Order: sequence, then structure tokens, then C-alpha cells
Amino acid sequence: MCFLLIGMTWFKFKVSVTLSFSGTNGGISLVGTLASFVGGVLVGGAFYLSLLLLCNQDYLTSAPPQWPIVPLGGLFGAVGSLVDSLLGATLQYSGKDFVFFQHIDF
Repeated sequence: MCFLLIGMTWFKFKVSVTLSFSGTNGGISLVGTLASFVGGVLVGGAFYLSLLLLCNQDYLTSAPPQWPIVPLGGLFGAVGSLVDSLLGATLQYSGKDFVFFQHIDF
């Protein structure tokens, strides 16, 4: 399975977009981004549901509307996933440990 990869080339500070296989630092997939969006919606929905169940109705009527936190949670979940991929592609080191001969990430 191939993933979209955003990476930085050595000694050049330009961002390149290439196709790579799974397990690559900075990999972006449609399934992963959608899962991040759904996770953010679930967190925002849990927050909103807890407000409805636990807060006094007088507080809810006088406060600003709280329902926008549900789609915003999804948006920020997806954006956070993309930022994480960009940071992984540009800052995360992958190499080989020559003592134990294993793949390492820093």
C-alpha cells in the first residue's frame, strides 16, 4: 500500500511530495486523515454531550452556542494529523543502529 509522503531533501529546505510505502516518516493517507477527522468529531461530540447532560440549563441558555465544537474538533483533528505528518517528514530521524542492527527513529 502506498502513501503520500511530504519530506525534506538533505541540504535543501524545500518540501517534496513523493509516493512511498507504509511505515515512512511523514506518510499521509486518506484513511488516516479521515480517521483523525472522525476522532476529532467524537471528542467534540463527547464534550457537547457532557455539557448537555451535566450543566445547568440556565448556564447553557446564557452561554454562547457550544455545538460548533463538534465540527471544529473534526477539523482540528485532521489538521493536527497533517501537521504531525509534516513534522515527521521534516524533523524525525530514521536510521540504522549498527550495534543491534535495528531500525531506529528519533
